[in-house]
Amino acid sequence: MIRGIEASASGLLAGRRRTEVVADNLANLETAGYRADQAISRAFPELFLARLRDPGPGVGPAGVGAGPIPAPAGAGTGVGPGPTGAQAPTPVGIGSTYAGVYIHEIVPRFESGPIVATGRPLDLALVADLDPTALPEGVRGPGAPRWIPFFAVQPAGSPAGTVAYTRDGRLTIDPEGYLATSAGDRLLVVDEGPDGLPIGAPHPLSVRFGAAVYDVRVEEGGRIRLVDPAAPAFSLAYRPAVAVFADRRLPAGNDPAPDVPAVTGLVKDGGNRFRMGGAPVWAGLDGRFPLGAVRIERGAFEAANVDLARAMTEAMAAYRYFEANQRALLAADGTLNRLINEVGKV
Repeated sequence: MIRGIEASASGLLAGRRRTEVVADNLANLETAGYRADQAISRAFPELFLARLRDPGPGVGPAGVGAGPIPAPAGAGTGVGPGPTGAQAPTPVGIGSTYAGVYIHEIVPRFESGPIVATGRPLDLALVADLDPTALPEGVRGPGAPRWIPFFAVQPAGSPAGTVAYTRDGRLTIDPEGYLATSAGDRLLVVDEGPDGLPIGAPHPLSVRFGAAVYDVRVEEGGRIRLVDPAAPAFSLAYRPAVAVFADRRLPAGNDPAPDVPAVTGLVKDGGNRFRMGGAPVWAGLDGRFPLGAVRIERGAFEAANVDLARAMTEAMAAYRYFEANQRALLAADGTLNRLINEVGKV
């Protein structure tokens, strides 16, 4: 009964955590670029039980009738003295017991969300994965990973050089004049050279140059152009800094790009933003992932990939799971109460 209470209590804790995950997904249904979480549960290892003071036949590890099992270390063999010199009976197996369940990890789902057309000039959407037809032979083909792009940002309030990743393309101008996402993170960009290719390291983009404030124009393909209102013929071109991740890790020797980090290494940093240790691989700055493979749609953004029907189903399942464990806990508690207060009563 005590073990039943422990197993039911672990189920209650796991059910509560599952409910929290589903509630968080539903709360972020309208968050641009949000990635839904999934709770992965795992059972504790089963415990094998034995009667230590009953040498009769029982159930061993192999099933019914397996007979006695070896005694614990130092407990004697059943025919000789135990640790105190007394005869120690051979333990007899009686079966295994369920030890409960726990939430092993919470992992994001990286499927693409729906693209919402807005017509807003500063909205950008990363359309699905990298276009495989625009990739060189070495990183595409049967068995190759999916290459998933993310916008690179400098999180709000973080020091220069801090990099995070998001699919949020709802851009705006923050109070300090930097191009930022709807969450306030500054978008990182790379300068575009005369040949149209990106050059230099990613950096935040300010629309202010001294006393002048430049106009921001987003062109097809995601090019960002700053135009001097006093001299419209003069402009500066940039490209959003896009980091590339593999959807999975392949065995050594079969991975076409082993230095490209896996998307499973991303850790949620609140809302729609992720962090990762190590250096990213930049599209356009790495010859394996040309800019032509990055599909950016102007005047649209990627919504959360939360499936409302699935989330509601998961919420109901988590509720029923919690309720079932609650009933089991109450039943075990009631039985234990009767054992303590009624059994043996005269």
